[in-house]
Amino acid sequence: MPKTKKSKPKGPFSFPGDKSLLFRLLSDSFPKHKLNYATAMVAMIIVALTTAATAWIMGLIVDSMSDPSNRGVIFMIAGGVALIFIVKGLASYIQMVLMARAGNRIVAEKQEQLFRRLLDQDIGYFTRVESSDVLLRITRSAQSARSVIDVVVTGFVRDLLTLLALIGVMIYQQPLLSMVCLVVGPASIYGVRKILSRVRQVMAEELASLSAIIKIVQETSRGARVVKSFALEGNMAQRMNEAVLQVEKRANKMVRLQAATTPLMDTISGLAIGSIVMLSTVQIVGQPVGSAGALMSFVTAFLMAYEPAKRLSKMRVAIEAGMVGVQMMYDLLDKPLRMTEAENAIDLPDDATDLRLQDVHFAYTDDRPVIGGISHHFAKGTTTALVGPSGGGKSTLLNLLLRMYDPDAGSIFIGDTDIKQASTASLRRKIAYV
Repeated sequence: MPKTKKSKPKGPFSFPGDKSLLFRLLSDSFPKHKLNYATAMVAMIIVALTTAATAWIMGLIVDSMSDPSNRGVIFMIAGGVALIFIVKGLASYIQMVLMARAGNRIVAEKQEQLFRRLLDQDIGYFTRVESSDVLLRITRSAQSARSVIDVVVTGFVRDLLTLLALIGVMIYQQPLLSMVCLVVGPASIYGVRKILSRVRQVMAEELASLSAIIKIVQETSRGARVVKSFALEGNMAQRMNEAVLQVEKRANKMVRLQAATTPLMDTISGLAIGSIVMLSTVQIVGQPVGSAGALMSFVTAFLMAYEPAKRLSKMRVAIEAGMVGVQMMYDLLDKPLRMTEAENAIDLPDDATDLRLQDVHFAYTDDRPVIGGISHHFAKGTTTALVGPSGGGKSTLLNLLLRMYDPDAGSIFIGDTDIKQASTASLRRKIAYV
């Protein structure tokens, strides 16, 4: 038997399996908003540097306190602290505003694109797809696109650079202790990797359950008379309770998966800090312990590195969850159009003309033909009534005339023009539908 090749597990900072879809999302969105994102990234770099500067200056503060008489140095350090926090605050404000502005614009653009694509679909699409599914795609998937972009940008720019800058401060102040601390990194990566395998599945199940809730609400509101006439309130309430329970269970699963990284990182960080405190009292391979300020700066940098490291550990989880909605969005945007206008479509003349059906065949499904080879000439200036039992094809024939569907075989002519060669707007201008 052939051996199945197992895929290599990915770390928490790698892209999801459908990385081509992620790259497509980024390439679709970044060029249109490059100024906002570029400025926000510069602000994030400043935030990362000022965060590291905060840890570094803690060493100067502690050392300066050992000689209170040197007021000039103390005043300079105090001014430096104030400047660092002012610059960091301004950069954080700029970053948040520009990211939000770009994100809101992306949501609006994606919802407009989705709705335009929805309008281009044939009438059969709306009978094949539940309206609750359509609502979910237009509302939730655009928000998912924004959240994924925000996670990628803030993770790989702000959080990663902040973490690297703080590690730089740690190495500068206490090189050997830094090496001891960095040993715990692989343990946290291994733990986060175990969490990822369940995230996408749970997220997809949660979205499906949300779609079921929307469907039940629509059925109840549209068929309220039927529900009450047949005393179906209990049945509908039971269906809703089951759907809500499924959403609750899957939401709780997602929370557990997302929250699992916090105790993992807390435990590892606590063990690391305790080890640092003990090791700081002894010489390692003959190296001096260092000044109190250097040790304080090192511990501050290590503690400040915890938050960006924790966010980075959760980044892959957030991307995996968001990519479910992004996939739903592109499924609709890439949905092939069954009804398309001819490349060189012509406008039908405004004056009255005759209508001809030429051997028209149509079936909604292969095993249930509705119209079988009808041919008829409707002369200009005459009135014709279509009479027949329900399900005989009267409405279907009008839908074919409006080009809601195309015949499986045969043609429909207005004058000498096949309606497939006519522009949709000019065709529907000539028809009154009541």
